[in-house]
Amino acid sequence: MQKIRKILKNPISVLLGFTLGGFYGSYFPQYTETLGVVGQIFLNLMKMCVVPIIVSAATLGVTKLLTTKSNVSVRKIVGVMASLFLIFSLIGVLVGGVFRPADKVDVGASPALNKIVLSASSIERNLKEPVELQKSVSFIEFIRDSIPKNIFNSLSQSAIVQVVVFSFIFALALAAVPGSERIMNFLEIVYKVFERIFSEIITFLPIASFCIMSTNITKIDPDAFLSMVPFVGYINLSYLFVFFVGVTIINFRTKLGFIKSMTYFKDPTIIALATSSSLSAIPSSIEVLNNLYKKNTNLVQSLIPLGIIVGRFSICLYFSFAAIFVGHIYLHDFTIIQMVYVVFLSIFAGISTIGITTGGILIPILAMILDPLGLPFGSLVFILVAMDPLISPMRTMIVAHSNLTMATMVIDKD
Repeated sequence: MQKIRKILKNPISVLLGFTLGGFYGSYFPQYTETLGVVGQIFLNLMKMCVVPIIVSAATLGVTKLLTTKSNVSVRKIVGVMASLFLIFSLIGVLVGGVFRPADKVDVGASPALNKIVLSASSIERNLKEPVELQKSVSFIEFIRDSIPKNIFNSLSQSAIVQVVVFSFIFALALAAVPGSERIMNFLEIVYKVFERIFSEIITFLPIASFCIMSTNITKIDPDAFLSMVPFVGYINLSYLFVFFVGVTIINFRTKLGFIKSMTYFKDPTIIALATSSSLSAIPSSIEVLNNLYKKNTNLVQSLIPLGIIVGRFSICLYFSFAAIFVGHIYLHDFTIIQMVYVVFLSIFAGISTIGITTGGILIPILAMILDPLGLPFGSLVFILVAMDPLISPMRTMIVAHSNLTMATMVIDKD
């Protein structure tokens, strides 16, 4: 039994399941419906553990940070996060502006893409309003919606942003109340129990990867994919680039060696890649960082949930790259000032996606960047939504890995 578990937990098994699922879904799409249900069961089991882990870890981490001394300042955390937001957004603009992948795409000449444009029903919307306007939320509205009116309702609906806000408020109060050790002990037990459940579920990740990939591959039109290869290829190559830069930073900060810096965090990165869910990577991210920073577990438990939810660095890269791509599709030549504008608007748009986990819902937010520049978006939203299954896994993996990188930049080695 232990040998089987060891084989299933091997990253090669996960990648094999991912690859075989792609082949199976491509050649036998009519038999993937049941597999899709199995994959969804697996994702539901993971999500079942994520909220209790976030609540217990974030509350414990913040409470312990407030009641014990820490060598890490809030200013340092904010500074590192702000720098990463800026760098990721700049990379997207530079890749889109220098390599100009849009010049290699002829949207009008592709029947498959024209068909996708007409399939507006792929997104639920009010037909009386443009789709991009319905996803636009002002900063004040975001703050308002982040405050839970009923925490039990927020927990039942997995409203992650509201759950995190509650956890931090609860931790602030808990740290100020004498005799809170019993609650702390209870939360510690809750964390360990759900971490154990999550660990057992992850054992079957190769099987889940096969089921999820075999279903997702059926949603991709081959002709549309071939037409949009430049867009998909350049954005995923950008993600590979920032991944290896992140590995280099981790190596510099931890002295683990380059290869070990890449493999040490394999569990959270593979989980995020296979499930396209950065939240699912939170438990394993906390576990590997706790092993690395044994004297800073309190900081890890508060930093990782906050980082993965707020630090949407790879999404900023996607927005800035996609904005340049869309502009070039319409033969718009960006000025330097406009590119700077895209960089900062992409950061704002990325931060505004806090709590959004469905890739297709992210894309209409591009209107926040394009509208001020006077660029049309319209039907292109449906093309980008259709291509998103090919981008979402890497984008999600980088959300997880970039926050692991951020943690090593913030926390000093034991």
